[in-house]
Amino acid sequence: MIISFFGSLLLCGFGLSVLALGLSCGWYFKRPPSGADAMGLALVFFVGIAGWVCALLAGVIGALRGGMAWVHGSIGLAMLIAAVVIIGLGVLGMACWAYWADRGAKWVPMVANFGATVVPGVLMVVVLSALWRESGSIEHAAGLRGVGAVLALFGGVGFAAAVYHGFRYMHRTLENERLTVERDREMQQRFDREQREFHEKAAKELEALPDDSPLAAFFDHTSIVRSDAHRVRAYERISALPGLTRRLEEVLSDTDPWKRIYATGFISESPKPDHAWVEGLVISCRRLIENIEAAPEMYDQPTQLSLGGMMQSQLMAAQRFDSPRLKELAPALRKAIEAKPDTPRRAKALEVLGAYERGETIVFKEPI
Repeated sequence: MIISFFGSLLLCGFGLSVLALGLSCGWYFKRPPSGADAMGLALVFFVGIAGWVCALLAGVIGALRGGMAWVHGSIGLAMLIAAVVIIGLGVLGMACWAYWADRGAKWVPMVANFGATVVPGVLMVVVLSALWRESGSIEHAAGLRGVGAVLALFGGVGFAAAVYHGFRYMHRTLENERLTVERDREMQQRFDREQREFHEKAAKELEALPDDSPLAAFFDHTSIVRSDAHRVRAYERISALPGLTRRLEEVLSDTDPWKRIYATGFISESPKPDHAWVEGLVISCRRLIENIEAAPEMYDQPTQLSLGGMMQSQLMAAQRFDSPRLKELAPALRKAIEAKPDTPRRAKALEVLGAYERGETIVFKEPI
């Protein structure tokens, strides 16, 4: 009695879910919501799923107590058959609901009501009978078997559809993964090929540069977009250029900060720094102080010029030499920076300058 009552409560929950779905959808005659309102369909979907879970449990209870002897004499087999059929009907019912939610054709109300209202209603009658009929009874077996056969047919269709779409989804997922891997591999191969061609072209251009070419043409080959091997070769070529000290001084004395930063960058990375380059760095540092004094702050938005970055490159070059002349410029550099508005860039610049004044090695970590 208690188990039958509990099963009936579950069946009642199933009935309420069917009623809730029908009422919320206007018995599938009104069009489903769209846009933001469609989010409410998620709640309706979960209500439907919960209802079918209740139906499954109620059906299993009915079979377990022997109320489905007309299905099979073995309680275990009857329970298994009932569970499979109800799961299939659940898939069918929710698929019919989804058919309505996806908006559709003129057959929507009939199809949706059949799968989400009529079939669940018939199922409730059959399960209710199994919950309260005498255990092992086969009374009205012919009629119940007829109804059960129809339900089993629809349940089988739903179950088969679930299995079919499950395998189809798995196949589609695996196929998408395979295509993604192939696409990524092709993209990587294309990227590697383009990089190889880019570096080969750059290597030819570097070797073809006449020694009297502007230093800017050589500095372009020390950019971070070049390979490490290419940059090493570029440093070797620049270091071997005739009249390099004089040519560096010309660049380091240029009023354009963008031109000087390539020269200081070369000196900071040069494998064989020449002490004769100190004179050019002194001139460059004085130019930098003038730039900072003339600028409203440490970063110029229109030109995107970071004076803090200029200073960092200057100090990384200066630390290659133990030169009192370069160190004597640090106080003037600090005074120019301290006169600027207090910003994170200014604070970072002063921090790097302080490290240089203390004799610490400056390593590029992040742009200022």
